[in-house]
Amino acid sequence: ERREDVIVRSAVAVPLVMSPPAGGGTFPGSVMGLVAYVRQVFLDTRHTADQTRRYQQDARGKPRPETDRTVQALQGALQARVPFLLPASSEVQIDRMIALGHECDVPTVLYGVHEGYAAAARIAKARMPVIVSAKWPEKSKDADPEADEPLATLELRDRASRTPSALAEQKVQFAFSSDGLATPGEFLANVRKAIKAGLPADAALRALTIDAARIYG
Repeated sequence: ERREDVIVRSAVAVPLVMSPPAGGGTFPGSVMGLVAYVRQVFLDTRHTADQTRRYQQDARGKPRPETDRTVQALQGALQARVPFLLPASSEVQIDRMIALGHECDVPTVLYGVHEGYAAAARIAKARMPVIVSAKWPEKSKDADPEADEPLATLELRDRASRTPSALAEQKVQFAFSSDGLATPGEFLANVRKAIKAGLPADAALRALTIDAARIYG
């Protein structure tokens, strides 16, 4: 009767956070710095794994490989081939994370993907599954009703719920994420918006059940 008792499997993926540290002024303090940092961590992990393997084969005359908890954790994930969740809400971020996933040579799952309607074909070509945030962009309740809004903001608000339909058309495997929505009712209401925007009901059901399970192995 506890949630813990019905968990099939835990620790199913490694989420990457691609936002600069709070406060600013320190590395990595920009998108370029974040990507460089992620690249370096993967390079360090694979280099350490190679050093450790050589040391275990013959330790004579070789320094003991340094212990790094980040590297150790990442090594375990790489060996288990668990998926890495890469944040990609905008079209630019989607292209960037597709490239980073290929470069790092890891099983990649894109998450967020509100502008997936504009990049569905490229996601399909990359053969990467997707976790779609069902927390569709909307105007803040505290926003000034008279304030002008950029056209891109209005387009995103209008088109984001079409992303699941676009992914289904391209045969991209995807699941839904509640992404912090307040209630299950709100989550299901937003899934219905995707159905209204063209997503077949059976594809929505798969995204809530079997495809979510398959993405996480």
